[in-house]
Amino acid sequence: MSQPTQPGRLVISLDVPPVSLDLKVSRERANRQNVETIVQLLNQRRLRATIGVPDPESVPEVADWAAAGHEIALLAPSSWASAAAPRPKFSKELAPRLLRANAKGLFVTTLALGAFRLNPNTDLLVKHGVKSVRSLPAKSPARGPIARFFQKPILAQPKSLRFGLCDVPATARVERSSDVGLAWRQVDAAAQAGFAQGGFAHLAIDAAALFAQRGAARRLEGLLRHAERLIGSGLLVAETCRSCAARVRRPVQAVPARSILRIAA
Repeated sequence: MSQPTQPGRLVISLDVPPVSLDLKVSRERANRQNVETIVQLLNQRRLRATIGVPDPESVPEVADWAAAGHEIALLAPSSWASAAAPRPKFSKELAPRLLRANAKGLFVTTLALGAFRLNPNTDLLVKHGVKSVRSLPAKSPARGPIARFFQKPILAQPKSLRFGLCDVPATARVERSSDVGLAWRQVDAAAQAGFAQGGFAHLAIDAAALFAQRGAARRLEGLLRHAERLIGSGLLVAETCRSCAARVRRPVQAVPARSILRIAA
């Protein structure tokens, strides 16, 4: 297999679960610790992720994560960010969260969504400096590990939306230990294809669900180590949602036409 002329692209996103009154304090603490464990695994492999938080004031670790080079995104629930939410509610919930993030020096430019359709009032996102949206595919049905192993990967690419926004879709939801195998194949496919041939993988990791299963941390560490090797060999480039969106929005440099007659003369 010949090496592609351009490397494939890899995006990793990770969401911090919102505080829930239905969960015990010990469970909330465990969820946060799971996120921190994954962040440390990423740091060890020099991989940068887009980390979605429901509100920067509720997550004291965001300053350390940003200092380590990770992108901090605003994690938006369907209650106010879906297509069903009215414009006033969308604006009322969005604006103060972004202002609080900016006050902390985070300057959030990505809105992280669940598996739902984005609110159509995207002009409000642009007004507050948001430039990219992380979307999730629908959850795959519960199936056995063998069936999930042979599951076909999701083929998706970053694309431009209205008002200059960019959609950076997740191509794999890593929620179960067996999902790591599918994510591994997507990373390999992105590296083999190269970006010019559509080599793109975006892994959305659910720390709380993944770490509830035995052996998940070890399998995830193996996947990140594999991605680091591909990046080191020049087959992959790691991006955040922010840097991916900036690349997609960047205009292609036009190559001036050269006259054959002038060359012949």
